Amino acid sequence: MKLGPYSDAWKTYLFWSPKNVDEKQYAKIDFPEAVAGYNTYKVKGLPPGPIVTPTVKSIEAALAPDTKAGMNFFVAIPDGGGRHDFSKTEAEHREKLAKYGY
Repeated sequence: MKLGPYSDAWKTYLFWSPKNVDEKQYAKIDFPEAVAGYNTYKVKGLPPGPIVTPTVKSIEAALAPDTKAGMNFFVAIPDGGGRHDFSKTEAEHREKLAKYGY
């Protein structure tokens, strides 16, 4: 699905977090027709395509990961505000999975 012309502004746009909009108000937002199917507050079922819009930094990190520190594993910390806990070994990673209830 082609969304149409775009500019470099997409690099800074947080698609699911429009500025100054309360999350409860998402169902009331009229998104452009090309992306309206992705408003899961309004449309039931699966969206018409991929739901992830990675940032430029995340793509760069995936293409050239910083492995100097030797952190090969990570786990999201539940209710950690987006924080993660990193491990050097698989054994340490498995301990953290158990610690955080995974």
